[in-house]
Amino acid sequence: MIGVAQPQPTPQKRITHDDIHFETPPVPKVFTGRDPVVKEAVEILCRKGQNHLAILGPGGIGKTSLALVIGNNAKVQRKFRKLHFLPCDILEDVNDILQGFMQVLKIKPQEGKSDHDSLYDYLQTNKKAVLFILDNFETPWNHKDGHVKARSLIEKIATFSCVTFILTMRGMDGPGDIPWHKLGGSSQIPILSIEAAREAFYLISRKDKSENTTEKVDNLLAELDCVPLAIKLIAQLAKKIDIEALSRMWNESKTKVLSEPGTQPGKLTSVEYSIELSVRLLDPVAKDLLGALSYLPNGVPNWNQTLSEMLPDVPEPEIKVFQLLDCSLVLEKSEALMMLAPVREYIAARYSISDFFRNQIEIFYVGITELISSDSKPGEIWSYIL
Repeated sequence: MIGVAQPQPTPQKRITHDDIHFETPPVPKVFTGRDPVVKEAVEILCRKGQNHLAILGPGGIGKTSLALVIGNNAKVQRKFRKLHFLPCDILEDVNDILQGFMQVLKIKPQEGKSDHDSLYDYLQTNKKAVLFILDNFETPWNHKDGHVKARSLIEKIATFSCVTFILTMRGMDGPGDIPWHKLGGSSQIPILSIEAAREAFYLISRKDKSENTTEKVDNLLAELDCVPLAIKLIAQLAKKIDIEALSRMWNESKTKVLSEPGTQPGKLTSVEYSIELSVRLLDPVAKDLLGALSYLPNGVPNWNQTLSEMLPDVPEPEIKVFQLLDCSLVLEKSEALMMLAPVREYIAARYSISDFFRNQIEIFYVGITELISSDSKPGEIWSYIL
């Protein structure tokens, strides 16, 4: 009798030390406009005890660079003899995260002992303060079981007194019940000031400053909303292309020009790739809502009140907004929903507004226009649009 072949289990992927090494970026050479945030972070980390940092914000805002600069600060290094960087965009699930910890700590698997027990035993006996940068933690967090398993693992690791985390993540809050210090306060990491953006542009592009070009550079940087990744990529192009041509390319092609020529698209080399990493996490309704919001360059003022009236045929639009906020595709500023310019331009081109959403928005603003032309009290009108 011929036996029936049984399916073989898929071999578990192993994360190697080389995997982590080659995905760990160097400390950035050009780093402008973040001194107050770095100072705040160093002060928090150097307090007594455990003080975990969460660096939150959209893709391209400079979270990884900020974490590296903070982790390599001289005062931080005096407290933490060891700094370990875990590139969580290659650590897709809880098993990968566990292997990542094992590799950076050089813990060898032991026969008859699970990896997590080996890790916990190491941390239990370790007496020296150790700092881990968990970079791009949204990757394992958004895995199908990440909210349970990844959360459980890092919460357990955080119970060891020797451990401190710097976590970077797209979203509004750090994961789990760990007492995160949100760097920059309750809001996310902000965009750069125009002065810091200009300084970064000239340092990267090596262009000569002149009164004639500075105004044009500032106008272009403002069009990019002073987003660090966009500035870096446009400045690299400026090494070969003059500012007038760059401005024309941006006006014609928008985010298509924000990529590093000759490289594989990635989160550090392409604005569109970075945005798409977040978009792919959305369900269809949230994606359609994102397309609709890109239709509104000034965002949605007073959105908690306005959105349900603007989109009466969308069930619970606020729930979908929370999805967008969790992916850092939209930002909340002074009770208004906003999109950074590179995100808005990419979404408008790639995920154009549907007729279903456009009709509701147009009806809403026609109603506002009629209110303005009527005898309605100014307060009734401005309550919608301020």
